[in-house]
Amino acid sequence: MVIVFGLLYITVITLLGIRETRRAGVPVAKQEGLIAAEPDADAELHGFSFYFLVPGLNEEEVIGGTIASLLKDQRGATVVMIDDGSVDRTADIVRSYAHAGRVELVSRTLPNARLGKGKALNQGIEAVRADVIRRGIDTSKVIVAVMDADGRMTANATSAVAKEFAADPSVGGLQLVVRIRNRDSLSLSFQDMEFWAMAGLGQLGRMAAGSVSMGGNGQFARLSALDEVGAEPWSDSLTEDLDLGISLAVLGWRMTSTPWAYVTQQGVSDLRRLVRQRTRWYQGHMASMRRLPELARSRYLPTGRFLELAAYLAVPWVVSLPWSVLQQYLLFELITGHGLPSVGDTSPMGRVLLGLIWYVVSFTPHVFWGFVYARRACTVPLWKALAMAHLMIPWSYVAHLSAWRALARIILRRNAWAKTQRVAEDSQALLGGAAVGGAALPGPSAKAALQPAPDGSDLR
Repeated sequence: MVIVFGLLYITVITLLGIRETRRAGVPVAKQEGLIAAEPDADAELHGFSFYFLVPGLNEEEVIGGTIASLLKDQRGATVVMIDDGSVDRTADIVRSYAHAGRVELVSRTLPNARLGKGKALNQGIEAVRADVIRRGIDTSKVIVAVMDADGRMTANATSAVAKEFAADPSVGGLQLVVRIRNRDSLSLSFQDMEFWAMAGLGQLGRMAAGSVSMGGNGQFARLSALDEVGAEPWSDSLTEDLDLGISLAVLGWRMTSTPWAYVTQQGVSDLRRLVRQRTRWYQGHMASMRRLPELARSRYLPTGRFLELAAYLAVPWVVSLPWSVLQQYLLFELITGHGLPSVGDTSPMGRVLLGLIWYVVSFTPHVFWGFVYARRACTVPLWKALAMAHLMIPWSYVAHLSAWRALARIILRRNAWAKTQRVAEDSQALLGGAAVGGAALPGPSAKAALQPAPDGSDLR
């Protein structure tokens, strides 16, 4: 049942993702090449205004590049950076861009700072609402975006996003597909494969049901939809982005994506920090299952959308955790020869047969993803993608460990987190291997003391 549910769900949304890209005129293998590499001053925004909320804590290594790229590449962008009690030069770097007139710094200070990303975003949207009132803009024509401090979007992303919101007034949120930018190691390449091929096509496939999940980087929401959620749209959940998407779905808003833009971010190169990050994601995802009854009671949620959301929320519980045990059981049977299926025995041929069964069950999905990744990431040769696909089995232990740690933290009611540290980049921000916008940035000071949040909150 675990295998059937997992393969059926993943296969269906992947095939739907391939179909959606073709319908949009962006085949899987051509998304990178078809997206404009340079900003277009005449890009159509369909009357929408864009506000980018960028929450951050001690982001001097990356914040300048993010602001510069937004101002250069995204027509109609106003940047609201929420400094959550930084002790480095983050605030100074943001102020250096204030002369552009499209950058606002919202400063949070202790003890009211470092209380979680949701609270930071909620303070940021207060500034957005005040500016919208001052300018007399219709809230249904205002798009609020959330960017991580290390995020970079493809040029003209605002134009691609505006088109989707203009085409369907019921669209309340949109999430861009994510790529890992610093793909200079095997671990980081695995993360890119997960985001760009596996999760990316899955998100595009979920467009058919209007149930695309909101992510922490490259998420967009209509201000009128956020107002309907409440004065503070973002919750204290460890995955406040997923939680927001559920809140919008309960109210009947449609969640979508677009293959005509994407966002890049830094991967996590340190294994310990990676497990900590993935544990948080699993914990937030697993805890969101408590909102299933709320979705079921919604009068505005179509049946198909509810079923897809229910399946997505159930994945950690009915696929990730059980499969982490089943995979080890099958491997143990293969090594020891105990409990072989009736079609075999403890003879060498029986073990070969069981080994073949284990290979087909364990590796076939990853081989499929290898082919997809080679097609979708044009710079990755097929042989490398297939080699990575076979290494995805040992790589999956990161997910297994993270899922069980998340379950333990839920049982123990632990919710504190330490911030994920960024890595310094050149002032010319890299996007998919190509340089994109960004003015000369004030250089970071010599390793300012990056003090962890006292409560362990994580803004990533």
